Amino acid sequence: MLDIVLLLAVLATLLVVVAVSQPVAVRLKVAPVVLLAVIGVAIGAVSLVLVHTPLSARYGDLAGLFADLPVGAETFIYVFLPLLVFEGAITVDVRRMLEDAAPILMLAVVATVVCTAVVGFALWPIAGLPLVVCLLLGAVVATTDPAAVIAVFRDVGAPARLTRLVEGEALLNDAAAIVMFTVLLGVIVSGQQPNLIVGEEQFLVSFFGGAALGFFAGRALLQ
Repeated sequence: MLDIVLLLAVLATLLVVVAVSQPVAVRLKVAPVVLLAVIGVAIGAVSLVLVHTPLSARYGDLAGLFADLPVGAETFIYVFLPLLVFEGAITVDVRRMLEDAAPILMLAVVATVVCTAVVGFALWPIAGLPLVVCLLLGAVVATTDPAAVIAVFRDVGAPARLTRLVEGEALLNDAAAIVMFTVLLGVIVSGQQPNLIVGEEQFLVSFFGGAALGFFAGRALLQ
């Protein structure tokens, strides 16, 4: 019972920190995502200090929840990530984005695949790891969050099309990276030799199948 109370207290504290950080970021004239990243690093560092020092006898349980939050990876993929993508998509002009569908898909899919390959093949000769493991790491680091960049674009009055391209790419590159990560992880877990054709089929089915499912589900809910 105490663990549940502590966990709820930690989650409530994090929500309060996120809520307070928005006006503070505006006051400091920095992007909210940058301030949240700094706060996250600070919370993690303080938690590790409290866990691995004599102070752990007093604050170890609470700090341990911050340092090792008992939330599985599936929670981030199936709960938090859809909320983040929805929040980003709700403000996007879909009609205007469809006009730039080709460059957005090029940035979100092709560029993500190229980035994954570049990182994987660059790491392979020096890491001493199998190529598929290096590619898996490439898929992890291939996507970036452009929230800070978009905030700068709006501040400096960047062309609307440039902002739209970055926003559209940000919505889709996570999906491309997750599909590649899932395919590569499946190869590692199964122990089979990588099959390029099978991997491409899984990628296309997952990416465009998911997009089609989301489109028709959204249309059905709107009607």
